[in-house]
Amino acid sequence: MTSLLNQDQPLDELIVVDNDPTSHGVSQRLAGIDDTRLRILPEPRLGASHARNTGLANVRTPLVAFVDDDAVPDLDWARRITEVFDCDERIQCVTGLVVPLSLETVEQVWFEEFNGFEKGYRLAVWSPDRLDVALQDRLSTLAHEAGSPSPAVTGRRGVAFPYTAAEFGSGNSMAFRTSALRAIGGFDPALGPGTSTCAGEDLDVFRAIYLSGGTMVYQPGAVVRHHHRRDYGHLRQQVYAYGTGLTAHMTKLVVTRPARLPHLLTRAPASIRVLLSPRSEKNAGKSPFFPADLTRTELRGIIRGPWAYLRSRRAIRRAERSATHTDPS
Repeated sequence: MTSLLNQDQPLDELIVVDNDPTSHGVSQRLAGIDDTRLRILPEPRLGASHARNTGLANVRTPLVAFVDDDAVPDLDWARRITEVFDCDERIQCVTGLVVPLSLETVEQVWFEEFNGFEKGYRLAVWSPDRLDVALQDRLSTLAHEAGSPSPAVTGRRGVAFPYTAAEFGSGNSMAFRTSALRAIGGFDPALGPGTSTCAGEDLDVFRAIYLSGGTMVYQPGAVVRHHHRRDYGHLRQQVYAYGTGLTAHMTKLVVTRPARLPHLLTRAPASIRVLLSPRSEKNAGKSPFFPADLTRTELRGIIRGPWAYLRSRRAIRRAERSATHTDPS
């Protein structure tokens, strides 16, 4: 919290969404902070997507940025991640570099070998249209100002691009034009922590923004430091969640946009090779000491993901119907 309130470019407002308001834990932890920019909003419906949507509905600024409660942004994070939008009005989403806050246990090292959150150290851009030279030059200038000697590059496109959306970044560090995020409906409450899908809500909005015609930028100069899980049990849960979230958000794409299914099927063989081959970009960084159990755990999550999404989607619809029937208005 201190790192956010002390940004070198002061925030216009800071919204903290309390996703467990009956416990009063958040209000108690923040009780000593006297800053008019801080607002604490309750959201009793469990789930990261519900919490983020509450923040989105209440934000008053044209840009909205998100950082998770287990991550600490550098003091220039807000400036670095928001200044990218000034380069072009077509830029609708910017993500940042997420690095480990510490690597004190072998489990934290294993998470980095698993792929971690880091997406490289070069500013990258993905545009549905042809990337004009003027925009690339403006982005290259930002990269240089952030300390990178390399110019902006066209972002990497994996075998399932843009459907997995894994290339774009992480929900630990992301910013949007508020209007663009609202236009796609915000975050899907059937995805993410607090649901049976466990993850995938950030990748889902990245993909939706890109498929709607928005330009995406990864700005490694906007740095967030993440508290990696320190013990094996929590790491195993996280790996399982990422497997589940991956296929859950792709199942959503098939359910809501079935015309995309043929495109997905043509990419399936190459995607399976990337997933299973020990020499693939995904697996090549694993040391001989990386537990095979973690690889199997991720695969179990991947297999369960579609069922988890359909189950979560039904649960959300039941909750919405129940709320409509009990609404006195």
